[in-house]
Amino acid sequence: GTCQRKGCVQGDLKASHGGLHAHTHVSDGAGSPLEAFKHASQVTKPRFDFLWLSDHHNGITPAEWKGCVAAANKFTKDGVFAAGCGFEKTVFDGDKGIGHFNTLFTNQLLRMPHGIPAGYQAGPAGKTWLSQFNHPPWPGTFKNYQYFPVAKDTVRLIEFNGRGAWDAKVKAYFTALGNGWKVSPSW
Repeated sequence: GTCQRKGCVQGDLKASHGGLHAHTHVSDGAGSPLEAFKHASQVTKPRFDFLWLSDHHNGITPAEWKGCVAAANKFTKDGVFAAGCGFEKTVFDGDKGIGHFNTLFTNQLLRMPHGIPAGYQAGPAGKTWLSQFNHPPWPGTFKNYQYFPVAKDTVRLIEFNGRGAWDAKVKAYFTALGNGWKVSPSW
């Protein structure tokens, strides 16, 4: 028999290509959510399998959220392309920004506290959702990636693109792992 480790994803897996951190005119990007999903669903080289929009949390109105969800639903085709809406939140320690944080797969616009660990546990109760440390080390390292067990099942990604040198991103990743986070690199 084969060895099966608890907590590991096993079986036949398929690599997917897409984006988990994209902005539209709702924050500091360009175009509408409808345009973003349409474009991503039509990209062929490389083919996009998914796109999650993550406009800035403080700028999304309930009407804009509903529009994003409607656009995502319009372009999601099972087995072909997945679209969804999340948001990016600046995390604060007092009045100092200590990191940008994506919240994904919530299916709702949440009220998010500014600090940690409260922001790590603000997702919908009893629902599956996922969070990502964005583009380390800018604008901060979440108090040097201090670990909070309350978020062990939701904070699962650390983004490697964006501002900053590659070596700094690798250092942030290994610091997070060393502190107890079970995060996977994302791009």
